[in-house]
Amino acid sequence: MRRLWGMFAAACLLGCAAGCTTLVEGSAIPDPIAALSAQSPVIVPSRPTPTFTPTVSPDKVTGACPLISGEEIRGRLKQGADFTYDRMEVPQSEYDGVPVYECKYLGETTHATAFDLAVSIVAGHRDPKIALRMAENNCKSLPKPISGAGSAAMSCAVTDEATSIATVKFSHGEMRNAVLFISYPSNALNYPDLAKLLASRL
Repeated sequence: MRRLWGMFAAACLLGCAAGCTTLVEGSAIPDPIAALSAQSPVIVPSRPTPTFTPTVSPDKVTGACPLISGEEIRGRLKQGADFTYDRMEVPQSEYDGVPVYECKYLGETTHATAFDLAVSIVAGHRDPKIALRMAENNCKSLPKPISGAGSAAMSCAVTDEATSIATVKFSHGEMRNAVLFISYPSNALNYPDLAKLLASRL
């Protein structure tokens, strides 16, 4: 997606990074998508490992790939366990000073991106609803709130086939925002369990 989701996750939190708790009626919300670079990211593949031990709510986030595996994502989507993924951590970047970590999950046989996870961090406590409100700007369908997944969470369709799940969580003195992109059709009934698992890792 050419860094779309990494930049977008950071932009969601930047909407409330100035300490605001409300939006001014009629004010324009910057569209982070319009400012994205047209260049493809340089991807550094992670070393394959026989097992996956997730990093759960670390004191400091240093990457997106350690938080969740492609097999876990597929399992929560209830699509069977007979498929494996290569996790590829994109080099850390920044969006207006906000660190962004991104992981691409490639089908082991197809080598196509099945999932894309972007995690961004903003110090201090912010209003999570504002971050999700900005995420809704890129929804093609009506956003569906998800309860019990971090401080706030939602899912929505972003194309005819693709879905994004966004969750925001106040953890370790900072707001951690995760946006998971699912590139193919999936059952929305399974999104709450996936969002809760993702939030538990932030």
